Amino acid sequence: ISKIDFFITVLLAMFWLSASAAWANGLTGLKWVVNTNNWLSRTSVCTLTSHTPPTYLYTNIGECLGSDGLYGGATCAVLLGFLNFFLWSCNLWYLYKETAWFRGASRS
Repeated sequence: ISKIDFFITVLLAMFWLSASAAWANGLTGLKWVVNTNNWLSRTSVCTLTSHTPPTYLYTNIGECLGSDGLYGGATCAVLLGFLNFFLWSCNLWYLYKETAWFRGASRS
C-alpha cells in the first residue's frame, strides 16, 4: 500500500506543478490584457484630431492614460502553488523510505 501512496503523491505533485504553471501563464496573460497601455492607443477612443492644438476625437477625454492594476494577491497565489508543489515533492522522499524499494536496497 505504500507504493500506491507513493504513486498517488507523484500524481498530486505533478498536478500542483502543472496547475501552478498554468495559473502563472494565465496571470501573465491577464496582466497584459488588462493593462490599458497595451491596447488603449489602438482604439478609436484615443484618436487625435488634426486641429491645432490636437484634441481627442471624443471631447470628453482629457488624456488617454492607462493603468496597470494590482496583482499582489494573484502573484502570491501562484507562489503558494509552486510552494505546495515543492512540499508534495519533498514528501516523496519520506514516502519512498516507506516502500519496499528502499527496504530492499538497505538489505543488500
